[in-house]
Amino acid sequence: MIQSFLKSYSEIQVYLLSKQELNRLATVDITILRQLEFFLSIFKECSENLSADSHPTLNEVYQWRQKLLQFCQPSEGDTTIIEALKIRTGCLLKERFIMQPLHKVGFILDPNFKSLKFLSEEEKNDIYKTTIKMLNVIKYDMNKSMPNLDDTDIPSPSIEENGEDELKRFIAQKTNINDSILKFWNHENSFPFLKKLASKILSAPASSASSERLFSVANHLLEERRTQLK
Repeated sequence: MIQSFLKSYSEIQVYLLSKQELNRLATVDITILRQLEFFLSIFKECSENLSADSHPTLNEVYQWRQKLLQFCQPSEGDTTIIEALKIRTGCLLKERFIMQPLHKVGFILDPNFKSLKFLSEEEKNDIYKTTIKMLNVIKYDMNKSMPNLDDTDIPSPSIEENGEDELKRFIAQKTNINDSILKFWNHENSFPFLKKLASKILSAPASSASSERLFSVANHLLEERRTQLK
């Protein structure tokens, strides 16, 4: 609505001026509206990105949370209202946008962000510990079922190497920063535990919006009136 109003603002002014009712815009602060539109745009981008069904999304949740928190820091040029809105929104993000273990592990599985450069040491260690714990579970399951392993494209892992060793090798390996996360794990066979973990985590959506859209479409197709047609 704000975007539509701003796009039509000049036409609205002209129309109200012709009706001698321009005073109806007297209480409209166009500067605040433009800043509000820009503020909301990143949340729209985040929502669209995390609800997409054309690429993995669970690995992007942690990155988006950091981006939104940084965006909510007051900056020079903000009006008093926008500054207060940013501060309040930042507090709500920290309180309600809670990171789950799968979000953390999904983030480090992205070869473009595996170094976790922009995180604090505490945040890095938390992600490392969570990932290693999951990798050791994967190792146990894979080694236990190794004689009947169905995933022929994944090489048999070394029993001696644990999850922490494999994670260290993954972080130390130089990767092509242009590779998408799917392309990387489809062609990477040097990290069997991580590859197995990636296949489980990256198949999970970050949002239920995509499935909700399908149910919405199905509801229109299989409605009561339509099913009674003869």
